[in-house]
Amino acid sequence: MEKFKKYAKVIIPILVIGFVVYRSGTALKSISLKEALHTLKSLSTFDTFFIIMYGLVAQLSLSLYDLVLVKAMKLEIPSKKYLRTGFIASSMNSIIGFGGLAGASLRHVTYRNYTSDHKTLLQNITWMTSASLSGLAFLAILVVVQVFPSMKFLGDKPWIWLVVIGMACFLPGYFLLTYIRARTRKDMDRSTLRQFFRMNTFFSVASLIEWLFAAVVVLILLFMLGIDIHLPTAMGIYVISSIIGVVSFVPGGFGSFDLTFLLGMSFYGVPESETLTVLLMYRIVYYIIPFLLSLFMAVLDLTGATIKKIEDKPFIGPAIETSGVLWSIYRDILSKAGYWALSILVLYAAWLNLTSVFLVPVDERIFSVGVFDFCSDVILMCAIILILHVKGIYHRTKKSFIYVGTALALSIVAHLLKSLDFHESLVLAVVLGVMVAVRKQFQVEDMIVSFFYYIWNTVLVVFILAGYFMAGTALSTLDQPDNLRTFDSVLGSTVFSAIFIPLVMFAGTYLFNRFRKKEIGMAFNRDTFNGFLRTHKGSSLAHLGYMGDKRMFFSSDGQALILFRKYKNRLIVLGDPSGSKASFSLVLNEFMKAANRLGYVAVFYQIDQSYMHLYHDFGYRFFKLGEEAYVDLDTFVLTEDKKAELKANVQRFESEGYQFEVVNQVNDMQYEEIKQISDEWLGKRKEKGFSIGEFQQAYIQEAPMAIFRDQEGKAVAFATIMPMYQEKKISIDLMRYLPDAPEGTMEAMFTYLLGYAQKQGYRQFNLGMAPLSNVGTQNEAFFAERIAAAVFNNIQYMYSFSGLRKFKEKYHPVWHGKYLAYRKNKTLVASMIMVTRIIRKGNGSREKKNESNVFPHSGRSLSD
Repeated sequence: MEKFKKYAKVIIPILVIGFVVYRSGTALKSISLKEALHTLKSLSTFDTFFIIMYGLVAQLSLSLYDLVLVKAMKLEIPSKKYLRTGFIASSMNSIIGFGGLAGASLRHVTYRNYTSDHKTLLQNITWMTSASLSGLAFLAILVVVQVFPSMKFLGDKPWIWLVVIGMACFLPGYFLLTYIRARTRKDMDRSTLRQFFRMNTFFSVASLIEWLFAAVVVLILLFMLGIDIHLPTAMGIYVISSIIGVVSFVPGGFGSFDLTFLLGMSFYGVPESETLTVLLMYRIVYYIIPFLLSLFMAVLDLTGATIKKIEDKPFIGPAIETSGVLWSIYRDILSKAGYWALSILVLYAAWLNLTSVFLVPVDERIFSVGVFDFCSDVILMCAIILILHVKGIYHRTKKSFIYVGTALALSIVAHLLKSLDFHESLVLAVVLGVMVAVRKQFQVEDMIVSFFYYIWNTVLVVFILAGYFMAGTALSTLDQPDNLRTFDSVLGSTVFSAIFIPLVMFAGTYLFNRFRKKEIGMAFNRDTFNGFLRTHKGSSLAHLGYMGDKRMFFSSDGQALILFRKYKNRLIVLGDPSGSKASFSLVLNEFMKAANRLGYVAVFYQIDQSYMHLYHDFGYRFFKLGEEAYVDLDTFVLTEDKKAELKANVQRFESEGYQFEVVNQVNDMQYEEIKQISDEWLGKRKEKGFSIGEFQQAYIQEAPMAIFRDQEGKAVAFATIMPMYQEKKISIDLMRYLPDAPEGTMEAMFTYLLGYAQKQGYRQFNLGMAPLSNVGTQNEAFFAERIAAAVFNNIQYMYSFSGLRKFKEKYHPVWHGKYLAYRKNKTLVASMIMVTRIIRKGNGSREKKNESNVFPHSGRSLSD
């Protein structure tokens, strides 16, 4: 049933409008928008002002529903409060619709602040929503009995006659249903029953007043434009059109009401252009202007602070706990209303700019044609910039606030210089004023955007400019082209925007990121980092922080630390947090909030599988980077048969006089020895960075160093030992050898290192990761993972991926998975590209000679 309702809401309006268009035949083919615009110009300033004010009064009359509700429930609400609430709710309902849900939700969430009987309040609001058609039903009865004579039109369109009769039956049906509903309620005594009927009767009276006020708007417009038609007949056509609009389920009857009214008026000989003018003014003064005014009010009234005040009321809190689901729905609607309202206002400002540069006829220019055209170019460009930042305004970003504020200010100046367009300038100034009034709501620096966001914006700009060019070209070919922009002017504006919009967007983004966008965390400080590692456990990759190329983010309690590096709009985090496990969730939550507020995307590189649940809670997905090899030192002995090859290799080097030594800190002579090894090993290859150790003097001198020498005492290989800051665990960092070193040198170095770790009392030795181990090997693997694996494989590490796992398997390790955590709404491939680029880029920080060397620090090449 719910699925049927979902489709019915879409299909029924299309069928009704389509049927109206089909039955209208050729009657609507002679409609001329140009003639309608000229007719619209015939209204005097006084007439325009009067009809706008009356339209606001007519819309305000809908607050009678709220008056009836407040009096019936004896709510102590200030009159200005329920009048404002009724105006906002009704104006939004007329445009947004949702079957009255928007208005009902706003009323319920506002008025529940003044009563503890929330159940009765919700029931009464439901009856109020249902009663809104009773007034139209009463008018339908008057059409049927020919008080509003339209029999001639109904006779020509018998299918409409059936709809009118159906609506007329709603009124007795509504009161019958009210009676049945009241009689079935056991909690109603005679007095309560009378009050219930009285309330619903007044709801019906309010509905009648609503529809009469709306109809009078149309009748006044007919009188102002001098349209010769019998007013009771016109009233009948209005009622019939309103009924068709209601049954179409389209908010405000847009389309269905208008087509039926055009059809009815043309049946009685009224020119289509004049009827179209009436409809345009009716929509503007009764729908658009009140809706815009309600948006201004909503932006100022409906904020998070408003919601908090409601929830903090002593008798509201318990009710929220007992109706959590319903409240969460209402709260979401109400809390988003202010955000949507300001976004729609900005969108309306953009639409006003667009229409002013090709739809509104030009009456005069106060400056030269060149100034006029340049101002039009600027207005078009500002309109598109406003559209591009509607999403940013919704998310309350400071970047969009600056863009939109600047675009609005430029538009105001351009409108005044163009042709003293005071009306447009005034509206734009009001929108700008609202922006400034709520400027404190803009707490987020920038949005999180993806590559596809830029693609979408590019397509949107092309689409708008193409539409403007085609529409402007079509208008320039109409009669009396002096009142509209010429083809050359339209082409010039299109080219101007196509050139300057990308320049403005890129320049503005660059300047914002350079001067306004704040950094997250703090720059690397060796003393601070040393102090943290002295008192807290680090992650398996924490030691790479000593490379100095990463920023530090501490939790608010100082118990956890994240190391990361910024690359464009991404924050690449290395490994899991360090410190107290109890604070991991805290530091991740605070880091995510800071990243979201500043518009960064956080990507976590080489996280351990044991912590995946933490990232999953934040909505992350995972890509397996490979597997990390851990050797159990308690069980590692060379006397086993399966390690005979390793033992034989060590014995060979010992018999040839090779020596293995470990020094806590290399001296200058030793440094020159291993530097020569590193240089020859690298050759023409460039050092990697971020998660891979680099050969730097300050970096090398602080790490315990294993050196392998031949029988002549010449160093042929070296390796740095990396602390893991975890109990009884140790790892390896840089490991390099001379190109002419004997075969098996690497294998011997590993074996000696394992023996050294055993003597030092360690229980596990981390041999590092075998990248892409068991990744994408199954037929069921995701296609995106296969692509990401190809990207990752293109990092061009120092070692062959295929041989690395086979080499480490000789030591019979236990393998643990390492993963990349990336956002659900971001692509895996994009994240992998960013990671590979930051690794290839190497260490971005310069080597400092006078740094304090308290702890050894290192990086990884073999293990990564």
